[in-house]
Amino acid sequence: MVYKLIRSVMLFMILLSNSYATADELIMCSGGRVKVGDAFEKVKKRCGSGNGYSGKHVEINGKRVAFKTVKIIFPDGTKAAFIYKDLVLFDVIVF
Repeated sequence: MVYKLIRSVMLFMILLSNSYATADELIMCSGGRVKVGDAFEKVKKRCGSGNGYSGKHVEINGKRVAFKTVKIIFPDGTKAAFIYKDLVLFDVIVF
């Protein structure tokens, strides 16, 4: 259990520190601006429903935390992964 938690956190950190670009606090979508801290439904309404979903529940210090990743391809061909923590926008990775 602890090994899986450590592996998940390390994989997440490697993904964030890799050669991908992390977004600024404000992100422009076709339906308007979203920012880190916005709710899942607000981002979905403004940026679209996405092309792929993945999710995981992790227990950290006795508290259950849900992570969700939504991959979106914008009309100009740009791809982004929206990462949510407990259905709140945590970060965006553009690749």
